[in-house]
Amino acid sequence: MSRRRRKNNFAAAACMLLLTVLPAGCGENETYEEAGISGEQMDTAAAATEETGSDATDIGTEDAENGAAEDAGDDVGKFLDALMGDSDEEISDQASADIAKDESDKVQSGDEKTDWQYLKKYMVEDFFGDTGEYEMYAPAGATNEDGLLSYYEHGIWFTGAVYSDESRAMLYGSLDMAIEAQKEDWEEGTGISDVEVGETQKNGDDRYAFLSARAKDANGTAYERKMIFYLDVREEGVGVIWNLEIAEFTVDDQTELIVDEIEKCYGVSLDALTVSGEWAKEDAQFRMEQQDIYEPAEGEAELARIDGYQYLGTTTLSLKNGTIQCPIMLPMGRGTSVREDGASAVMHGVSVHVQGYPTISKNYFAEVEDSADFHYRDISEYEEGNQNVELSEIMPMDGLSEAVYFVVTYDEPDRKGENYYRQADMECFIRLEEKYLLNYTIWLSSEKYDAATNTLLKELETAYGIDLSEYYNKNE
Repeated sequence: MSRRRRKNNFAAAACMLLLTVLPAGCGENETYEEAGISGEQMDTAAAATEETGSDATDIGTEDAENGAAEDAGDDVGKFLDALMGDSDEEISDQASADIAKDESDKVQSGDEKTDWQYLKKYMVEDFFGDTGEYEMYAPAGATNEDGLLSYYEHGIWFTGAVYSDESRAMLYGSLDMAIEAQKEDWEEGTGISDVEVGETQKNGDDRYAFLSARAKDANGTAYERKMIFYLDVREEGVGVIWNLEIAEFTVDDQTELIVDEIEKCYGVSLDALTVSGEWAKEDAQFRMEQQDIYEPAEGEAELARIDGYQYLGTTTLSLKNGTIQCPIMLPMGRGTSVREDGASAVMHGVSVHVQGYPTISKNYFAEVEDSADFHYRDISEYEEGNQNVELSEIMPMDGLSEAVYFVVTYDEPDRKGENYYRQADMECFIRLEEKYLLNYTIWLSSEKYDAATNTLLKELETAYGIDLSEYYNKNE
């Protein structure tokens, strides 16, 4: 084997180490230092590879390729040891299962196919090899630096690198090493268990395998990690190895569309990356329960629980310089705060704020009308572009004298302006004195609703004498 070919193989191993280290740690991009690899180790390993050159001729027949690949594997093992530490575990042979493949769906080198909506063709440098550039299709918006293509958006973690000037057997060996490095990284990772590596499968000349493991998020909720490593073989001696993991906790409506195009581009099914959905259920339950934990801050008035209510408690506010002592009812949870002259609560997609409200004139109803008009204009003129803004009539609060409320409903865009969510703002006014009101402001955010929202809304209806049935969580 030539010195150059052997050196390229060592460098390829280093690049594959990048592929496996970057997605580690539940999506947090690790630097060499964070991965335990110092610049000095990299230099030492590179120098070591220079000393292992051979004057053997280049690989010719298939038998010679297999033998050379085995020798190269030994040398690359030494190289990986220098980077990741010694390991006595050998890379096991992967059984191959023939899978039919429609070659028309596969992007070959030189293909100018550009009708992808979510993918883009990149020219990726063989950074550790011949420094030539080779095309690769990956999600649009990927970072392409120093021979490594990386993408971390929409719950998709995708990395890829080019391998040139290698035999077919050496390409297959590089894939096996990448898979083994990822397996070891997971096995050595904190909080990661049940690591499994599937059989290496054939897709024409290409090869791929799925890996899976279980981990825990920051809240201790278990989730699944599933990844594919794929070797896309181009002309003889050139291949692209990419890996893909889908993070269940950050997927959105774009994720499936992007993954679908990756499937079609490379002619491989990614159904094996589908997770059970148990994490989403357990995480939603955990977050819902966390909102219900009520622990008043030190020195803060404590809400007392009320019979017949699961979420509402009561306390007394001191209003108008202490001349009015006013009992109130408010949701009790982690987001509850009580001051002497006001209180607020945020839980299950519902926000409530209560405070005193002095009026200018004795005609409080006219001031409520002015407040409704102002609120409507404010929401309508929101610079981010609310849509379908509607103002209700002013309605009485049942069971209370001189008490009214109005509702402003609208569709509010998310931060990216891609999706709209139905919102409802309510202003409730209860007359306490001739020129002094108690004001409840209630904000309902449909995108934050959960399984407890409807119970809370029904309790607010009973306590405040208002109708919220139009705004119930329709998914429950």
